[in-house]
Amino acid sequence: MTIGWFRDLVIIIFGLVGAGFLIFVAVMALSLFRRLRVILDSLKVTSANIEDISSVAREQIVQPIVQVGSVFRSIAGWIEIIGGFLKRSKKEVSDGK
Repeated sequence: MTIGWFRDLVIIIFGLVGAGFLIFVAVMALSLFRRLRVILDSLKVTSANIEDISSVAREQIVQPIVQVGSVFRSIAGWIEIIGGFLKRSKKEVSDGK
């Protein structure tokens, strides 16, 4: 048992321990990947559901509100036009024209 023999023994032991550690890390990474894949698939489904809900909300809530706002805007425009005619008519009457 010379120093060369101990050196070779230590190299072999470290090689086996290193290989075992790499196998352990690979198995843990694969296990983590499988768990994360399930979570990511669930997140994809959830985001698709949220997208559907937001599109329904836009169609059922936002568009009618925009239409009502458009009606009010046009009514306000007509009131402004009619008010302008009435102001001119009053001015013409008071000026005596």
